[in-house]
Amino acid sequence: MSKPSQREFVRDVLKAFSQEKTQQEKTIAKALSEIQSRSKDIESLFETMAEKSKEKLSGASSISIKDSNWVRAVSFDYSKEPLSFTGSLLSDSRFGTRGQPTIYLGESQDVALNEVQFPNYFNATTVFGVNVKLQLVLDLSDTKKLSTNYKIDKTLFHEEWKKFNNIDIKFYTQYLSDVLRVLPIEGFLYESVRSKGNKCLCIFPDKLVKGSSLQIVGNYKEIPEEKMQLLGAI
Repeated sequence: MSKPSQREFVRDVLKAFSQEKTQQEKTIAKALSEIQSRSKDIESLFETMAEKSKEKLSGASSISIKDSNWVRAVSFDYSKEPLSFTGSLLSDSRFGTRGQPTIYLGESQDVALNEVQFPNYFNATTVFGVNVKLQLVLDLSDTKKLSTNYKIDKTLFHEEWKKFNNIDIKFYTQYLSDVLRVLPIEGFLYESVRSKGNKCLCIFPDKLVKGSSLQIVGNYKEIPEEKMQLLGAI
């Protein structure tokens, strides 16, 4: 029997792979179909769970962050306006749905880089130091106390929200964000999802009060001065 040509070999491998993948896809498609058929029930559950935290969160005391340096990681597209929150107006995130102004910071460069998830894995990323002065911040960074203190589901708090958004289901943390945004706060601290034990800061830029500010650390000739800071106006 003659040895198959390279082209025939590749064809056979692709055929076998396609058959295996097809069966796997059928299983996944069936599971996704079942989930999507109950999407309204799932969203209703997430919303109800988030609403249960409202009373506890409303009664929580806020803290201030004074002259503290954090790190902002942005795609190269926003490197000349590092405090822009345009991205949050165009896409969903862990603690926000499209159209909700949101800025994320990490307590170190490694944390900030670990947290970002850009669509293109080869997307160039730029990091900036940010001096933070905020007056009304909730501290939700102690994951162990989320349930007892605020009735927040700590498992879902760190779950992969994109899995649900990819099948058009609004996730629990996004409903929780809705609850947080109506409170008199400028943002909140939380434990990093990808750098356990480290802190991140989720900021609602449209909620910054007078006297609060975000200021890019350092001097950058390419960045206009007005793009280097964000001042509270409420």
